[in-house]
Amino acid sequence: MKKFKQALFFIIPLVVLTVLPVVIFAFTQHDAFLIGNMYCLKLLFGDSIFWVAVFNTYGKAFLFSFIAVLVFTVIRLLVKCGPLNNIKIYHLINAALASIISFAILLVEKIKWFGWETGEYDGHSLLVTTPTIRLPITVFEVIAALQMGVLIAFVFWLIELLVRFVKRKKAEKQENRQL
Repeated sequence: MKKFKQALFFIIPLVVLTVLPVVIFAFTQHDAFLIGNMYCLKLLFGDSIFWVAVFNTYGKAFLFSFIAVLVFTVIRLLVKCGPLNNIKIYHLINAALASIISFAILLVEKIKWFGWETGEYDGHSLLVTTPTIRLPITVFEVIAALQMGVLIAFVFWLIELLVRFVKRKKAEKQENRQL
């Protein structure tokens, strides 16, 4: 039962963070735009390049977040004292660290593709010849970073469960040999 409660600690936020963007998207659109957006989504998911684009967008963020949490886990195993031994605190720190790293990588990728925001376009100015692309941080990017953070913390929780299971089986095998 304890493991089930721990699993809910990860599963409930993942479900909420998956459903939330869909709800926000659906309720922020007008009826006329909703039909067009649904058609665009149908075309997008039907495209064979869609999953390649998703991987290119979120792959680096997931990889760097995973590496950061892995380094944090190694540090935790080396230190062996303090509040990091508390599993709940450890997993919360994992989720927060992975979310922050994911958000930073997503922001860097956005800047890499679209450039820094340099100001507003003034059509009457002779100095500025092209409009500036405004790139606000959207709620969808924040939700994606949180989702990756919780997912990575969940993966590390599963790895921890697997390691404990293997250790327990080895201990039982050793105990059976001694008897």
